[in-house]
Amino acid sequence: MLLRNLGKNLFIIVLVSLLVQFSCTTIKLEQKLDLKVKEWYELHSAIMLSKVPKSIDRKQPEEWRYFLNLTPRLQKLYIGMFWIMRDPDAKKEFTLRVSVANYWFRGEGCTGWQTDMGWLMLRVGQPDYEDWKYLDNYGRLIPNINQTQEEWDYAKTRYFRIWKYWIGKGLTTMAEFTFQYQINSKWKLLAMFNDFNQRKLLEVRQQETAPTDEGWQAWAIHVTKVYKPEE
Repeated sequence: MLLRNLGKNLFIIVLVSLLVQFSCTTIKLEQKLDLKVKEWYELHSAIMLSKVPKSIDRKQPEEWRYFLNLTPRLQKLYIGMFWIMRDPDAKKEFTLRVSVANYWFRGEGCTGWQTDMGWLMLRVGQPDYEDWKYLDNYGRLIPNINQTQEEWDYAKTRYFRIWKYWIGKGLTTMAEFTFQYQINSKWKLLAMFNDFNQRKLLEVRQQETAPTDEGWQAWAIHVTKVYKPEE
């Protein structure tokens, strides 16, 4: 029985690995996507950052990279399995993040989730706290902004919003992300996961929306049942 199970697992590993096609650059892979698949990918890749299990792909790439290297036929199968592979609460959480981002950040000339703030919200959710800061030309905090138009216009170029997140359940460590107001009325994220706390937060939050072990097994079984080589 053990040898039989090992044989089945080995068959699944080999089969799924053979279905993955690698290309030299991610950009080229994205350009090859069907238009509808590309639109889906651009949104959902926000939560496709966890590693693929070795039982599915020996190289253990990130989920988004694994998806890009699938054949077009398998990509469509994967999209159909995407939420089935995840905890039911993951879909509710992601749908909420998209709705909030599209509502609150809709004034920057694009869909809310495509802004820097929307980009971050899709990945790690809404902040636990938010601070606002105004700095003068010397980097000093301005307690009150004078209401003359000239001074206000200048102050906006030194205008910051800091999003703060608790990491884990202990509520002892926070990750911070700083956005600066731009002249074109957009908020620019100044740093993206470049310190330990930011990366730890991303790791924790990604696990909440990542495929489950059972989900990966379901995907492998689904492929073996429905996949037939294209003629």
